[in-house]
Amino acid sequence: MKIIENESEIILCDVPSGYRLIGSFCAFFFGSFTVWLIFYAFYNPHEIFSADGEGLPGKIFAVLTFGLALLFLGVFIFLFVSMILMPSITTIINRKAQTIEVVRRNLIRKIVKRFYFSQIKEFGVNKVSESNSISYYLVLFLANNSQIEIETKHRPKNEIETLAERLNSFIKSA
Repeated sequence: MKIIENESEIILCDVPSGYRLIGSFCAFFFGSFTVWLIFYAFYNPHEIFSADGEGLPGKIFAVLTFGLALLFLGVFIFLFVSMILMPSITTIINRKAQTIEVVRRNLIRKIVKRFYFSQIKEFGVNKVSESNSISYYLVLFLANNSQIEIETKHRPKNEIETLAERLNSFIKSA
């Protein structure tokens, strides 16, 4: 997360570039393999669709090949769509205007939510239990008991708590 600060505002930028890079690589890999498999099956149908003749093993192999191609195509579509829809989150805390803007932007759309300091309880920490580890991320707790996720990357608890305290003191000093 990139933090830009001056005396009147703090800007938090959370861009999931690592996720986008991995998604792009995987989408390229699965897409290329699927295209290769389709072209190979189209131009060499006798090699890929027959196993020792036209018997049952050849038919089973043909079904498995098309199933594998559809699986790879599905994975490719999923990775590509998730890469496009993964948002970058920019949070602008303006002390003079007493507002917090949370801007979620992906390649398709931009969503801006504005909150006034009077609508906010505090910045806080949420815990996420993953397979074998526990990680934390920054959230904005509102007065109506809802919460807004400020970042997508999960980080150590002490780092997030320090950032939340810093942001809370910035808001309270307004």
